[in-house]
Amino acid sequence: MPAFLLVAGLIGVWLHDPNAICRETPSAACLSDRAVEVVDRDRAFALIGDLYALDRPEMRLRRKFGPAIDTEWRSKLIAQGSIAYDLRQGRTLDEAIAAVRNFEPSFLYIPGLEVAGLSVWLANHPAPPARHPRAESLLRDMAGRILDGRRASPQTDREKRIFDGDTQNAAHLLFLAGDLTEAHTVLEQSHEVPKLLPHRPWLRAVYAEHPEIIRAVLVDAFEAEIKAVGIPDITSMVLLVRRAVEAGFGDLAGDLVLRTREAGEANPGVFPVRTLLEIARALHAAGRPRSEVVDMLDKAAAKLAKLDDRVIGVSMHVGPIRGTDFAKDWRDELTGLRATSDDVEGTLALLDMTQTPFETWEAILSADLPPDELRSWMGRASNRLAAATLARLKANLAERLSRSLQMRSQSVWIEELVADAYNQPLPELTPEARWARAWASAQALLRLDPDNVPPWLFQDLAEAALDLDRSYELIRAAHLLHSAR
Repeated sequence: MPAFLLVAGLIGVWLHDPNAICRETPSAACLSDRAVEVVDRDRAFALIGDLYALDRPEMRLRRKFGPAIDTEWRSKLIAQGSIAYDLRQGRTLDEAIAAVRNFEPSFLYIPGLEVAGLSVWLANHPAPPARHPRAESLLRDMAGRILDGRRASPQTDREKRIFDGDTQNAAHLLFLAGDLTEAHTVLEQSHEVPKLLPHRPWLRAVYAEHPEIIRAVLVDAFEAEIKAVGIPDITSMVLLVRRAVEAGFGDLAGDLVLRTREAGEANPGVFPVRTLLEIARALHAAGRPRSEVVDMLDKAAAKLAKLDDRVIGVSMHVGPIRGTDFAKDWRDELTGLRATSDDVEGTLALLDMTQTPFETWEAILSADLPPDELRSWMGRASNRLAAATLARLKANLAERLSRSLQMRSQSVWIEELVADAYNQPLPELTPEARWARAWASAQALLRLDPDNVPPWLFQDLAEAALDLDRSYELIRAAHLLHSAR
């Protein structure tokens, strides 16, 4: 074929589908090229950092990220991505800072997390960045600069919040550097540690050698919830019960969960179904007898069955709230909790009534169940669900199992789940469902063995992202291909 005809043909294909070449030979580069265009179109500027994480330093030069967004926010995003990129390239911290306009020491926290080998830009990414070879010294340097950059004597509430935030961020970097003693010393300058301790795993790790402090904070936080005026915040109480279990305070968890049940039943609030489900979750976490958990779930089910369309509240964002607005979500939660409480018959009864089989089965397969029970529930799903729904469930389960080091012992099963998700053509899959299956499957196999992900899976992932042509999916597909290079 004459060369000009070949070129003309390629141009014709490109005009019909500008992503045709990337579909033919997908790569992180062509996917991120398209993502840059779509980020501007979708105004998804929060993803600028993700593009830096793809080693695309030219992002700082793109004029399209100019006046369309807030200048201060844009500067911070670009500065964080730029510093992280320069450090990855082996430049010194001083060199990385010098390349940033209007630098502020607080910008160093996010790049510091990447230096420590944490996945900053994408949560639960299957291939987090490698820890920097000079991580310890860099992290201490970055923490010191953040501390030195704080306002000396904060006066207003906003200044005090910024001071506390910078203090905690610096302490976190010291913790990641392995300097727990110095992290503890720095945290003593923050007034918010008691409030945040139940919610930040790294803070609890810093205080691990002081269990009496953790216990006292949990007790004080719970007492504050009990004494609060108005409807009790059962969700916060349940969180504190779970934190007590995680810290090894079984006796405390047992006491807190009974008081949580008493408070919730005395004043269930506007959403009693939600309150009862939270109490059941706490009873299960605290190791209370199965009969107590099932009893609470039965009460929730009875309330759920009586929900109607009466207005029970008003939201500034969505307007009137009706009793049935959250019924589907609560029913899915109820189903998952029945499965974890070993109530097979009650769970199956709910499953047979569901109008949204994928979401309801997801509630079970994402529950805290041992592998043998997950296998049993997946077997039941195989006998009840359409092929397209089953394929997505298997891919999602494979991805969840791959997150846990303990569950990775199930590597053969994870590979089987991915293979089963692709064992037959499923033209009925929507573009969103095709993407979800490919994204979950690729993450699962990449975590197991980055060198053993089949090329056809990356091909499917790229095509699914290009079909959707949205910045979120394009960047995530580019990240996976970038990680597997």
